[in-house]
Amino acid sequence: MTTDYQATDRLYLRHSTDKQTNARQKHALAEWLDKGFPTYEDPATSSRIHAAQREGFGRLMAEAGIGDNIRIADAARLFRSVKDVIEIRETCQKRGIHLYVASGAWSGFDLAGTDKQTKLFVSVLASVLEFQRDLIGENTKAGMAATKKKLGRPTKVTDAVAVDILNEYRAGGPGNSIKAIARRHDIAVRSVHRVLDDAGVRSTALVQSEPVVAPVDQYRVTVPWEVSDFLGDNDDPEIRTTLDNMTRVRNATVATADQETLERIRDLSWVMGDAKSTEDPKERAAWRRYRDALAKSVKSGPVDTA
Repeated sequence: MTTDYQATDRLYLRHSTDKQTNARQKHALAEWLDKGFPTYEDPATSSRIHAAQREGFGRLMAEAGIGDNIRIADAARLFRSVKDVIEIRETCQKRGIHLYVASGAWSGFDLAGTDKQTKLFVSVLASVLEFQRDLIGENTKAGMAATKKKLGRPTKVTDAVAVDILNEYRAGGPGNSIKAIARRHDIAVRSVHRVLDDAGVRSTALVQSEPVVAPVDQYRVTVPWEVSDFLGDNDDPEIRTTLDNMTRVRNATVATADQETLERIRDLSWVMGDAKSTEDPKERAAWRRYRDALAKSVKSGPVDTA
């Protein structure tokens, strides 16, 4: 006796790095997640890897049957180029599978539809997606390079700087504390510690005699998902620590850090708020929300982290 196949919805999620999450995608797909439909994930998987070569999506296609609906939160989870869209669309059409995007300009219709209007619409949107990705990528690289020159601290200490650090620390005095030395050379405090420890000059007596420095004031700011996802690949140690330790809420994250680090997050993500750099109004709005939230937090004063 043959049992008729019961079509179902199948949900696909992907994020690019192990520092990112699927929280925003799950929010967009909450209606189907709440109903318990099967979910397939490709965590820490670059969009440069074609969908057919991803483990999670490959498993989805192996289990999908005629009449099934594949649902993704946004087009970038599955497509990177016009070629990707065409290939995945043709595969779905041959197998009788429907493909839906939950949010954005793609939402509301079956991307695997065979009518001429859908074919035209998908082709146009795919071209726009590829162009926007290239444009944002170029502006992001240029913007972050310019911002790092202005705000970033060097990640390596030259031999000459290391000699200066050792001489200043050995000279002692209130002007040569570890904090003061770090500020003078525009490097992180941990970099000064590393130089001193490598040279073996941080004796117990010197450490104990070092003046006590008041802790840096901490501020708490709500960071929209778009901003935290945008900086997901950033390797700045202070920003990386701040992003990793954020508290996650329904549609954003809450960061607690010193004012300098929070302002650097604002400046490193400035291309999101620049109409010339991105055509996505949601990204521009998210960046403005973060900028305004930071200004309000600084005005309200530091939080008690004790």
